[in-house]
Amino acid sequence: DVERSRGLGDVYKRQEKIIGVSMDLTESTKILQLASSTSLIIPAIGIHPWKVKKKPECSSLYTHFSRLIDEHPNLQLIGEVGVDHYHIKEKTRQFYQHKVFDLFCRLAHDYQLRLVIHSPGAVPTILSMLKKHQIPGSHCIFHWFSGTLNELAQLIEYGVFFSLTPALAYSSRHQNVALNVPSDRLLTESDGPVKYRSGIRGEPSVIPSVLEHLAALRGQDLHTTQKLVYDNFSHFLSSSCS
Repeated sequence: DVERSRGLGDVYKRQEKIIGVSMDLTESTKILQLASSTSLIIPAIGIHPWKVKKKPECSSLYTHFSRLIDEHPNLQLIGEVGVDHYHIKEKTRQFYQHKVFDLFCRLAHDYQLRLVIHSPGAVPTILSMLKKHQIPGSHCIFHWFSGTLNELAQLIEYGVFFSLTPALAYSSRHQNVALNVPSDRLLTESDGPVKYRSGIRGEPSVIPSVLEHLAALRGQDLHTTQKLVYDNFSHFLSSSCS
């Protein structure tokens, strides 16, 4: 499962980048290998909350992931990580998710890395952990956010980035993100290989349509929106983690 977050138009094609996220330790190793063969991929390592199904061995996981980070000194991102109380209702699994996300927040703090975050139904828990580990909002991407307006306001105040998917075409909650988030915190993504309600499948080719929807919702011309998202992405990756 690869999340692709990029802003591009024809003028930027020589500089396009894709964030490739991981679902578990095996995929984390694979995405690092893939990234070593192309400058197109910006790898992110981690364990998706849906993959957390049993009590985690946090000490062992920290050792495995810290070794990967040590072996790849140019690594910038942890993801896709987070907590999901919307799709995962079982309290025990939710507790295990909390432990794993806390571990990745600790890694992000210890190694000064950024986070790509999955958050359905769990914004208060996630915000609490980010603050506990002193993770700046500017070093977090909340992907495909569709929470409440109150949660959105809290995240805006914390200073996070938001990545928008093809669901922008039909989801009113996702559209609220596009309309209410400050323009300098908006990004785009495909969240491949997800199949959307509109029938399309998440892949890099869908990004132009996401940009078109974003431009229309915000009342901007397409070129302005392309440049905005491209500049935001560049800023997210280049801002200091100190």
